[in-house]
Amino acid sequence: MNIGLFGISGVGKSYMTSAITAENNSLIAVKASDILRAYNKKTQFDGLSSNIVSENQQSLIEGFAYFREKNCGRNIILELHNIIETPDGEVEIDDNVFDFLELDAVCFLYIDPERLLQQRSKDSSRIRQEISLENLRGLQERSLTKFLNKYKCQGIPYKILKSSDISGFLRYMKSLGVLFSVD
Repeated sequence: MNIGLFGISGVGKSYMTSAITAENNSLIAVKASDILRAYNKKTQFDGLSSNIVSENQQSLIEGFAYFREKNCGRNIILELHNIIETPDGEVEIDDNVFDFLELDAVCFLYIDPERLLQQRSKDSSRIRQEISLENLRGLQERSLTKFLNKYKCQGIPYKILKSSDISGFLRYMKSLGVLFSVD
């Protein structure tokens, strides 16, 4: 099963998938940016533009198809953004890209904007745009609305998780029929 985990930058997708995959060897997680880096594509904030983000999407589609093939029989969690921040502003990813990824289920990670701002300011491993609390709140709401507009009526199972609710995500996975094996 291929599960898309959406959320804006800094929300805690990687933290959550690391904790989940450390305990369950039937799951594998990959970031869209890691797939793009394998294709030598720019993914760092300061090197992005709307043109580069658009060009990267075909590589993501091809790269994820290869990743799925390489990990056949495993449950994959793909960390995704439907809006990407660049130095020139935000770029919305075309919904067709997500169709080509052939996701079986999706989840959106949403946290309190104050906590999100704090997490982003403490994360020195990534360069991100300076953003006010109000703009961050708006960005997260836009991303959530885009997610709901895409998946609410599409027939693909979807869930919205508040904060890094690992047990909630695992319950959702179990409801989809994903079996877990512990290392």
